[in-house]
Parts: sequence; structure tokens; C-alpha cells
Amino acid sequence: MTTQTKSPVKLLTIKEFASQNPVSEASLRRMIERKQIAHIQPGGPGSKIFIPIDAFDRLLENQRQESASASVISGRTPNWKKQRPRRK
Repeated sequence: MTTQTKSPVKLLTIKEFASQNPVSEASLRRMIERKQIAHIQPGGPGSKIFIPIDAFDRLLENQRQESASASVISGRTPNWKKQRPRRK
């Protein structure tokens, strides 16, 4: 029987994460508050927050999947979008 060990995930502070990704510290804090990005707070509320290094990539992937599934809207085509026959 083989034992598989997970390699430890590299964690960054909010400041480190913001410096390596195209997102500000304030935006990161908002995303954390809204639970949009994965994070770890080992000391509980009020302690330092750590973000996995691949969290931004996962966030972008989730947004791509959501936008792809949301691109088709059901319902009838509005009149202004229908092509009208040209008059002679």
C-alpha cells in the first residue's frame, strides 16, 4: 500500500498576493469578505489572512465557466434585434 502525501500549498499574505497578481489589497479584502477567493485564517477572526498562491487562477477559471454558461439567455428575441425586410 502506498501513501500519497499532498505537497504543501504555498500561502501568501494579502500584501504578497497583491504584489504578484493584478489585484489591489482592498479588492482582495473585499473578495475575502464576500467569500469569492479561497483563503485561510489559522488564528481565527482578527488574525493574519493567507491566500493560496493559485487562488487567483482558480477564481479566473470559475469566472470563465460562469460567463460561458451565462452567455445563452433563454426567451424570445426582442423586436429591435429581428431583421426587417428591406423596402424597395
